[in-house]
Amino acid sequence: MAGANYKLSIEVDGSPVSSQTVTQKVGARRLVTTSMGKPVVTVWEFGMGRVVSLSSDNGNLWGGALYSGENARLFPSMVNWAVGDPRPEDGIVVYSGDMNLGSPGTVIIRSDEMPAVVFGGQDVPVSQTGERTYEGVIEPDHIGLFYLEVSAGGVTLEDTAAVNYPLEYRDVGNDPDFLEAVKRNGGGVYNVDQARSLLFSDIRKNSIMTSEEHVSLSWLFLITALLVFLGEVIMRRAKGIIDIKTRRKGRER
Repeated sequence: MAGANYKLSIEVDGSPVSSQTVTQKVGARRLVTTSMGKPVVTVWEFGMGRVVSLSSDNGNLWGGALYSGENARLFPSMVNWAVGDPRPEDGIVVYSGDMNLGSPGTVIIRSDEMPAVVFGGQDVPVSQTGERTYEGVIEPDHIGLFYLEVSAGGVTLEDTAAVNYPLEYRDVGNDPDFLEAVKRNGGGVYNVDQARSLLFSDIRKNSIMTSEEHVSLSWLFLITALLVFLGEVIMRRAKGIIDIKTRRKGRER
């Protein structure tokens, strides 16, 4: 909602809506109002989150017009404002998707400085298209999975992008003899459920990451030294007490 410029067109019997018996919350901002200035959409912040409020009737008079025409843009805008962008504003944000052979692919990067993009081991030319926005065009020459690496400001992001068959093959369909040819040549053919199960298994396996973390064990030596010191103090104290008792017994005799 912030920065947006939407003009609502809500009329009842040819007159703009002005009747609204709602008072906005203290500290809230009115983003959409009636012709008399009564709030329709108000927003405020609650802790680390955002709150958006819509004030309307039950739909019998003018509320239903909010769902029609250009007015329908209001609701997704409200949700987008409340949710916000879950991606970080700082650092590098990469927008990329799968590509098709013969069709250029696009990778969009949001960064504070010009990023370096490597796709399949080859550098990708990058140009600035807006504030903190850069775009690189990828021309894949064969299908497969390729590593996508984006670096900027000492930070490197790695991802995997797929290059699929050409788009003109999409609606051709499958050769009915192809599956039999795969089986004859020692390959395997999976149905949808089997493929989904294998895919989930692969995702689960690849989602497990092993990291090496160095932990200092110097505290063990410190504790050991402290225990040795305390043990020596206790032994000396005990020996002193025993000597004192021994001398007292000798005097009593």
